[in-house]
Amino acid sequence: MTDKAKITLYAAGGCGINIASYFEQYRDKPMVDRATVQPVYIDTSRSNISRQLPEDSVYAIEGLDGSGKVRAENHVRIGECVLDILQKHRPGDLNIVLSSASGGSGSVIAPSLVSELLNRDLPTVVIIIGSTDSRIEVENTIRTFKSYEGIAQLRRTPVVAFYHENSEATARRVVDADVHRAIVVMTSLFSGNNRELDSSDLRNWLKYTKVTSYEAHLTNIDFFIGKINLVKPNTAISVATLGEDGVDTSTGITVEYQCVGYVPQTTIDKLDFKLPMHAVVLSSVFNEVHKRLDKTLQHLDEAKQARINRSTILSDKDRPTNTGLVL
Repeated sequence: MTDKAKITLYAAGGCGINIASYFEQYRDKPMVDRATVQPVYIDTSRSNISRQLPEDSVYAIEGLDGSGKVRAENHVRIGECVLDILQKHRPGDLNIVLSSASGGSGSVIAPSLVSELLNRDLPTVVIIIGSTDSRIEVENTIRTFKSYEGIAQLRRTPVVAFYHENSEATARRVVDADVHRAIVVMTSLFSGNNRELDSSDLRNWLKYTKVTSYEAHLTNIDFFIGKINLVKPNTAISVATLGEDGVDTSTGITVEYQCVGYVPQTTIDKLDFKLPMHAVVLSSVFNEVHKRLDKTLQHLDEAKQARINRSTILSDKDRPTNTGLVL
């Protein structure tokens, strides 16, 4: 890893673009002793792309004007553009792919990019934003999960993701802030300046199948300060830890793989989080979320079956014209 490592942040669809634009403030003022973040904004419509964003960081797929939450609408055209996107916006030392799981464009663009990045064996972290505001959003979120699980099986490589969900309990601004913090932690992890932590360590942390007995699946990242406290049935698969000299970096649990990096003393005061910090790949989060969302769909189906369809207000005597008018 270079002294000034680069993270390419591929932001797909309206949700991804809105969250990633936060990092524009660092484009010309990179964070000290952290990897630089290079946002790339990708969509099927320019309606979500602010004119204030650098044009050379924008990839608007030509000939399309959004997907209207229908994931199948533009998937062929999106797939045709993946290689061109990666040619014009080169992958970094770490690649973060950020999108909503519930929309029609970002939830197709993001998995398409991830599939090709993993096909090239490039370090990749996915950030997924779910939503349960409508039936189609729940369905899209589930299908996005299944897409990433399918990619993990196809590429025989874990898809490691950070998942958050917009809901009544968690406001959008809170989710956005949590995603920003997660990306900032990644800039420290992948800075290239942490003693005893090199790119091979971090590759093994993400591609845990190489160093553990766990199989490749869609898995979740979470962050812990101090010791790791897990809620069953989750288990920790692999851990990447940032610590400081003279401070215990143990996790408090037994894991199959842990890599540890020691942050330079000159940098510790500039961190946005306390040490030791453990970035943990967890086993069962998406299984539990999928079960919950599937139950939501079942309840919606039950409500649909119980619904009494409204009868028409037209009577047998009404004779609409060929344009539908009743005169």
